[in-house]
Amino acid sequence: MTRENPSFSVDLAMSALRGLRPREDGSIISHSGFEGVEYIPEIEKSLEALRLSGIVETGDLDQKGEQVLLYLENPALITQASLKSIRNFLGHLYRQERFSAGLIGKAIQQGVFIGIRLRLLELIGPQ
Repeated sequence: MTRENPSFSVDLAMSALRGLRPREDGSIISHSGFEGVEYIPEIEKSLEALRLSGIVETGDLDQKGEQVLLYLENPALITQASLKSIRNFLGHLYRQERFSAGLIGKAIQQGVFIGIRLRLLELIGPQ
């Protein structure tokens, strides 16, 4: 397999992806209310690091937002995703979180970020 050359900080992205998991007690949300959800500090920090790494596509997203629901319903599909699909998925996920609070939490619970991290290792290899 040919390795893809990423245009983002791989180390920061991988570190952030490792942090996107529940605490030992299973918690991921520290507060939920009318204004939306607030994730536990470890997850908030990892989400910000993931965004800063440059892997989250923020420009012209070329896939429809339904891709988010598809990966959430069947996380195993990530094992076949391209780097571009992963970046688009993350862009849509961050965007849809604004309108559907807790969507990122669902992705964490479904193991989506673990799958993304493993797929990135396949696509770009260890750095």
